Amino acid sequence: MRNSSNVITLKDRQQSCESCRFHHDCLVKEDTSKRRKGGQSSAVSGCVVRRGAHIFRMGDPFDAVYMVRSGAVKTYWLASDGDQQVTGFYLPGEVFGLCSVSSESYVNSAVALDTSGICTLPFVHLQRLCLGSEETLSRLMGRLSSRICESEEAFIVLGHKSADERMAWFLMDISRRQARLGLCASEINLPMTRTDIGSYLMLAVETVSRVLTRLQTKRMIEVRRNQVLIKSPGQLRSLAESSAGSAASQVRLQRQISPYWGDCRDLTGSPGATTH
Repeated sequence: MRNSSNVITLKDRQQSCESCRFHHDCLVKEDTSKRRKGGQSSAVSGCVVRRGAHIFRMGDPFDAVYMVRSGAVKTYWLASDGDQQVTGFYLPGEVFGLCSVSSESYVNSAVALDTSGICTLPFVHLQRLCLGSEETLSRLMGRLSSRICESEEAFIVLGHKSADERMAWFLMDISRRQARLGLCASEINLPMTRTDIGSYLMLAVETVSRVLTRLQTKRMIEVRRNQVLIKSPGQLRSLAESSAGSAASQVRLQRQISPYWGDCRDLTGSPGATTH
């Protein structure tokens, strides 16, 4: 972390790792477990970053990837005119900084959207672990593969979908990721601003507000400041899957979204709203 005034270091890292609910899927899980048993300290460090503070900036020397333990992070790059282009949002359990692995410096910037717990995974240490652990290498490759798939899907969405379809895709994507954390899939928390959402979806902020109002008028969602209640998951999912641009992306969307709704019924009580 390069802005120490907005960072609080976690002193007892071993206890922090033991209590982390994402330890089972951590990139360096084997190393932290082995070091804990041997009474050694881990190369992984943790800290709390205040809202609005940068974890890294575009152009900083690349030396680590990061995992969100709590809170949320956005990544962005600066256009030639100085405007921010948001490239992603990261929730607890998700790793960011991976797109800079092939570079000597970070290709974008990362900033905390809320007070957030962040784990720093030094990349040199991660490389050494991959040489000695097939499981660590497999886990890293899995994260990289997921990142590539997500980028391809976002490219398809932004290139082929209408404003309403983009928003439906975005909301269902956040819903899926919340469900993976064991949180309610129908109550979405949006720590990012409407401007950030518009930048990510390549929509004007006025369009973001109009689309949310339109989806609420159609009783698909209910907007509560920084929270959105999905009232009709079936309708919203159908909208998210329209004009997907390719059969492959439709299949991927179906695999990502449907498992978390199971027997969920449309909260409006409309018939035929189950999402099997």
